[in-house]
Amino acid sequence: MPIHPRAKALGFLDAHFYKSRVFKAERGEKVNAPIVKDSLGVLECKLMNEVELGDVKLVMGEVLSAKADERFFNERTGWDFKKVNIPLHNWGRGFFKVGEFVMAKGKG
Repeated sequence: MPIHPRAKALGFLDAHFYKSRVFKAERGEKVNAPIVKDSLGVLECKLMNEVELGDVKLVMGEVLSAKADERFFNERTGWDFKKVNIPLHNWGRGFFKVGEFVMAKGKG
């Protein structure tokens, strides 16, 4: 699969990415882009569409590969937030910590 022009423009495939002191990078299996080695989860996607929405952009893709660390995730119950706290990006440098799980009520 060819390297997406945006990945090149942002420098994702630059040698500095692979020589990071913070994390180790490796090539994805399905997409010609780097992934962070030993990530809790990885989605490799094919870019399908981008939509400008004011000051944000909605990026849509087809998931070609999805992997998660089985110590923290299973297909039946999802992420085990008692074992891992995944930061959720808000905007800029802002993140939320995961709070309480609430199950929505079904139609009754």
